[in-house]
Amino acid sequence: MLRLAGTSSFSVRAYPHYERGWMSWEPKSLRSSIIPNFRGKVNHRYTIEKKWHATQRTSALINKEGNVEKQSYKKDRLQHDYSSKHEDAYNGSLGKLYAFYRFIRPYAAIGVALLVASISCLPVETIADLSPTFFIGVLKALIPTLLAQIFVVGVNQLYDIEIDKANKKQLPIATGAMSIGTAKAIVWIVTLLSLSIGVMSQSPALLCGILACFTYGIVYSVDLPFLRWKRDPILTAALFAFWRGVGSTIAYFIHSQKYILGKPITVTKSLIFASIVMSLHGIAMAIFKDIPDVDGDNECGIITFSTKLGKERVK
Repeated sequence: MLRLAGTSSFSVRAYPHYERGWMSWEPKSLRSSIIPNFRGKVNHRYTIEKKWHATQRTSALINKEGNVEKQSYKKDRLQHDYSSKHEDAYNGSLGKLYAFYRFIRPYAAIGVALLVASISCLPVETIADLSPTFFIGVLKALIPTLLAQIFVVGVNQLYDIEIDKANKKQLPIATGAMSIGTAKAIVWIVTLLSLSIGVMSQSPALLCGILACFTYGIVYSVDLPFLRWKRDPILTAALFAFWRGVGSTIAYFIHSQKYILGKPITVTKSLIFASIVMSLHGIAMAIFKDIPDVDGDNECGIITFSTKLGKERVK
């Protein structure tokens, strides 16, 4: 029973709706009814707003295979800024030098330099082998090999102009920052220099390594009958495995062992292991290198693991 001032007494039991509804007199009932419902409405509204903003930032594109690929606005903005940065660099005071820098693909040259240097160290047995003569010999092997690597990337860009316009728009030939005539001149110069240094070294092993690099670049990129193996993923994997596992491993090992250190040619376990590992590395490169280039490869009829199996399966 409850008595209010100036009124007659009444019982809450006479008004059962005060106990059951949102007007319940019990604090525990108030917390269990009003607060959860309020929180549920707020969370539901927040979820809807979050999904709406997400749809505004991203757009869904359906490819030929029926897969949905999300392309974010932020990513497009970063790509635009990246392209503008390169355009400004090409038009600057050092634009020609920057175009040459981009043309030789420094990241590939660094990888080849590390490869040749590490393979050259395999025949080393004692600290005494690490003499100034050894380091000078390795440097003499690096120079013609890096020139041959410039030939490889240069020929690739000359034969992939249309593909690069879709996949690698920042490259100098694709953007028009470097003319085709200039690119051909650079390729011819590095070819003559590399072969000349290889012949003057009087090392058949080094010359074979340089010729293997030239062969790899020609077979992979040049659009002639029985060449341009980049159009077939199996041939590409075989070519990469040969270059990494044989051409850039065995040749430079023998050159370092016999023509730098002056030791008899001996097949070691380290050579066999390095050859196997580098062959597998070449196959992995052939599989993964074309994942970002699916659009341009499809337009130009280049079949890769990524275009044949799809990006997700290759990853």
